[in-house]
Amino acid sequence: MWCGCSRRSLPRYRVNIRPIAGVPRTADLVFTKAKVAVFLDGCFWHGCAKHYRPAKGKTAEFWNGKIAGNRRRDADTDERLHQAGWEVMRVWEHEDPAQAASPIAERVKNRRSPTPGPADQQAGVQGRGTPALRSPGPCRRPPRRRQAARPWAGWCGSRRSRPARPRRRSSARRGAR
Repeated sequence: MWCGCSRRSLPRYRVNIRPIAGVPRTADLVFTKAKVAVFLDGCFWHGCAKHYRPAKGKTAEFWNGKIAGNRRRDADTDERLHQAGWEVMRVWEHEDPAQAASPIAERVKNRRSPTPGPADQQAGVQGRGTPALRSPGPCRRPPRRRQAARPWAGWCGSRRSRPARPRRRSSARRGAR
């Protein structure tokens, strides 16, 4: 459903992950920095108002109950994500992917760019919020620890702290030299 042409207009996103740990709901597209979760819903499985027709016949009770359960779970998912500070967008399978990508990209862009705060307004900074802080300098590694004169000095006898022994060659391979 999601074509490659729309990928160019969207910032980086992750596919088929759970936005919130502990909630067993998987979003189709997740913009983690902007906290936007996009669900691509099928017209049959999620009960699209335009295309879904209630089932008839022997299995009607089962299928109608299943679709109603899916709708309830979708509403519950939306509520949980909103409470956690996420924005939820739902795209139906009958929608054109190229047209659906532009509102998603716009919403992600709006959520990623912070509004200027009071300190920024006093300093005259406009637009994208506080400027990035400078790094204190190049990253320096901590000094290397000196190795003991006896490399086995620190071992306490557990198997995990010992280095692996080289494997012995099998007897079949010894004669093949």
